[in-house]
Amino acid sequence: MKPHIDTAQLLDLYPALVDLSPAQLAEVLAGAQVVDVPAGTALFGSGSPCRHFPFVLAGSIRVAKVGDGRELQLYRVGPG
Repeated sequence: MKPHIDTAQLLDLYPALVDLSPAQLAEVLAGAQVVDVPAGTALFGSGSPCRHFPFVLAGSIRVAKVGDGRELQLYRVGPG
């Protein structure tokens, strides 16, 4: 059984979703899933298609550019 999505929390963190129609919001929620990702896990790679959109509910995602054995942190994405 997949974890429950707290719709109120999602709408509080992402107020732009309030502008969706009930049918559009239901479609977003139908495809959404709560995932607990361990620190250091790569979600996307450079040049890879982005197949999912992460709504960060807790913690943060570090966005970095890697090349020539070096890493440059670009920014962090937190809740909301």
